[in-house]
Amino acid sequence: MIIALLASGTLYASHSDIAFSPAVPRLGGLVTEIGAPDGNGGVHRFRARQVGPYYAPANFPPGKLRGWRLTFVGGERFAKTFEVMSNTDHEFVVKALDVPLDGVAINDMFIVEDINSAEPINNSGEPTK
Repeated sequence: MIIALLASGTLYASHSDIAFSPAVPRLGGLVTEIGAPDGNGGVHRFRARQVGPYYAPANFPPGKLRGWRLTFVGGERFAKTFEVMSNTDHEFVVKALDVPLDGVAINDMFIVEDINSAEPINNSGEPTK
């Protein structure tokens, strides 16, 4: 019975019919090198390594994180968000959503998450459009 509940894709909490979407895909990272400033003096590139649970891959999936939101969870840019424009297994190019990367330092931690994959769910368990 538990397997059937987990396979349904929709989770319900308490005694209500409030539906919760499956988790948003996300990965953790640690800045290892800061890129050179662009022509306007802003930094938009950095190198990183993936961090996370022991089963997390050592590198990021190359070219798969375009459009994902990157949020710093430590350092001078804490809680600042960026959009991933491109990535390799260890390098990110981002577009500032509110501020440039200036101030990001080696060992600053971040999360990158696919917010576009999260779909709100209505009370019948169907994704809303």
